[in-house]
Amino acid sequence: MQLPAGFAITPMRENELGILGEWAAAEGWNPGHSDLAIAWQTDPQAFVALREGDRLAGGGSIYSYDGLFGFMGLFIMRADLRRQGLGATLWHWRQDTLLQRLRSGATIGMDGVFNMVPFYERGGFKPAYRDLRYQGIAAGRRSPRCNRRPQHRSRRQELHPGIAVATARDSRRRTRPGSTRSRRDAVRTTRCRGGRNAG
Repeated sequence: MQLPAGFAITPMRENELGILGEWAAAEGWNPGHSDLAIAWQTDPQAFVALREGDRLAGGGSIYSYDGLFGFMGLFIMRADLRRQGLGATLWHWRQDTLLQRLRSGATIGMDGVFNMVPFYERGGFKPAYRDLRYQGIAAGRRSPRCNRRPQHRSRRQELHPGIAVATARDSRRRTRPGSTRSRRDAVRTTRCRGGRNAG
C-alpha cells in the first residue's frame, strides 16, 4: 500500500520520543522513564516516524546489533489513524529497512501484542513465548518472622536517571546483586536469586 498524499516516513526527531512514550503509556505498556533516552543514545537511526504533514502519526524502532541480529519494537500509531492501513505500511517499511541493515540470514525479533499475532505471522514471524505482566497493591500483615532490623549493607550505583544497580551483603556474607528501574506508575525491582561468598 502506498501512503496517501500528505504522509511520509522519515527518521524520528529526538524531541518526538516523549510523544511515542505517552502513546505507549496510554496503551498500558508502562515504559521506563529512561528507556527511550537510553535507546536513542544507543542507536538514533533505529527510530522511524510516520508523519502527517509535520505531525507525528506513528512510529517504531528497528535495531541492528552489529548486523547479526535485528529487533523491531515500540510500533504504535496515533489512535485516530488506526485501522486505515497506514500502520501496516509503516510496519512493512520498518521490516524491509531493517533487513537492509542486517547481514543475510540474520534473525529479527520483536515485541508485539496478542491480537496482532496473525498480522505478524503474515510478515514471517512465529510466536516464541508469551509474556504476561500483573500488577496490584499487596494487602496483609507483616509476618512475625520478618526481621525489622536491616541485616545487610548495600552499595548502589545509578547508571542513568531512573535505572540503578545495587549489591547487598546479607547476614551470611552473601552478595546479592539486583537492579531497579523506575517506570511511570511503579518501580520494577529485580534481584538475583543465587548468592556467592563475598570473601
